[in-house]
Amino acid sequence: MGRLRKGLFYLLRTRAQTPIIPVLMKGLGFALPRGEALLVPYCCDVIVGEAMHVGQNALDFNRRLKEVFDELGQYCLSQDVVDPQHAGHAEKESDEENQAPGP
Repeated sequence: MGRLRKGLFYLLRTRAQTPIIPVLMKGLGFALPRGEALLVPYCCDVIVGEAMHVGQNALDFNRRLKEVFDELGQYCLSQDVVDPQHAGHAEKESDEENQAPGP
């Protein structure tokens, strides 16, 4: 996951009473690769967290949100799945590392 920025806090602070529902979606980029029109059969995770409120401080909000996403990530079933497009590449690198140096 990329770095969380303060912009979300500033958008949400005007509606401080509105609950925020964190949703972690993982693997969607593999199910619908960029430039493709059809879905590819691939396991994806969508984990919905408990409601939270924005609070008063942007740094505190981002810290809490990151903790929530880290916790939700533990429930992903596909966390050990390798990107199918890069699976062969990883095996090739592993084979190259295990080869004896040439003469």
